[in-house]
Amino acid sequence: MLDTISERSLHLTNFVENYAKVAKLPEPVKSLVAWKSFIAHLKVLRSFRFDGALPRSDAYIDQAQIEQVLVNLFKNAHESGSPEEDIELSL
Repeated sequence: MLDTISERSLHLTNFVENYAKVAKLPEPVKSLVAWKSFIAHLKVLRSFRFDGALPRSDAYIDQAQIEQVLVNLFKNAHESGSPEEDIELSL
């Protein structure tokens, strides 16, 4: 019986450790990104309206991570039933 408990405990520990590896975000890899091209690329991935002017200076961001966050937010907005014309990004 103790062997079974020990084995199950080991499996559970391995499962939790593997899940933690998957759930953790990697360290950001920041670079200068031009806002105009970043917004244009986002519009290819998801429909939204851009409101306002773009910042004059480039962004120093992890483009992939910020892009994923915004894509998820746009996806949530679309799935919530929001009219497409009401989904808006401003900087």
